[in-house]
Amino acid sequence: MQQTDWQKTLEVVVKGFVAAIVALAGLWVLGWLFSFLGSILIGLAGIVVALLKFLVPVAVIAAIVYFFVSQLQSSASTPRVQARVEPKPIEHAPATTIDAAATTNPESKVSVGGPSTTIESSDEEKSEG
Repeated sequence: MQQTDWQKTLEVVVKGFVAAIVALAGLWVLGWLFSFLGSILIGLAGIVVALLKFLVPVAVIAAIVYFFVSQLQSSASTPRVQARVEPKPIEHAPATTIDAAATTNPESKVSVGGPSTTIESSDEEKSEG
């Protein structure tokens, strides 16, 4: 029985060493992968810096040239033609009143004027009808 306990203990130790070796190998592969990706990113950063070393001075020179050309065009004495549209005044018609006889009440008065139509009637007409 003592021999079996000793074998189980040895088996656990060996499995622990194998697990440690696998973990170290995985970390080594992960480190190699990250260093490879890091070198790729460093190369891309170098390309971006090289492009910016060329593009920034070109952009500054282009901005200066654009500023001077726009200033020369605005100060030139050539007359500019501008189309101008003047609004035409709207003529308002005076309010119109139409007298109409209704079939139920002959004394109803209809008034038309402005944006809405109103019907006017007196209180006496409502009480009679």
